[in-house]
Amino acid sequence: MGAVKLNFQVTLADFTCGKCGGTYALSERYIDLKHEQGGYWHCPYCQVSWGYGTSENDRLKAELKKEKLRKHRALDDANKERQRADKEAAKAEVEKKTKQRIKTRVANGVCPCCNRHFNNLFQHMHNQHPDFVSTNTSLKIIREDIGMSQNKLAKALNIPASYISTFENNKYVPKWARKIIEEWIAESR
Repeated sequence: MGAVKLNFQVTLADFTCGKCGGTYALSERYIDLKHEQGGYWHCPYCQVSWGYGTSENDRLKAELKKEKLRKHRALDDANKERQRADKEAAKAEVEKKTKQRIKTRVANGVCPCCNRHFNNLFQHMHNQHPDFVSTNTSLKIIREDIGMSQNKLAKALNIPASYISTFENNKYVPKWARKIIEEWIAESR
């Protein structure tokens, strides 16, 4: 049989062992593979391990995982903050409505403690503190004091009956109708 001659080229990288000081060479391809995938080699003299603990891929995967976790935590924090803000807004709205309810009851002459009606409190609030009493509350009180229904008052003022109810419930009423109602309240006081 004949001899076969092979020619190939290998690029080697030289290393010096940090423990024994021995010098040796490894293929650059082998070193690159260990760097990418992670791994170790041994000094041929003292058998100390050298190499890369984690590969570039593992490092990037760990970094990606850490970033995903950070993003997830940030989203959770944002959701918790939004829920807290919503709870505070709801609490503030309840407190505002409670305060308005008490204010309206006092303006109508009702004691907030014992729920009894006092005419002198009603008169005092309307005469001495007219800014405290809203015109919307005044409309209902004046209308009921003179024994008028919403329909009768609407006919007398020549406006739709729904505007009277809407005004008393503190909702939007067109300016022209609001002006007519407020003038009637001012005349009736």
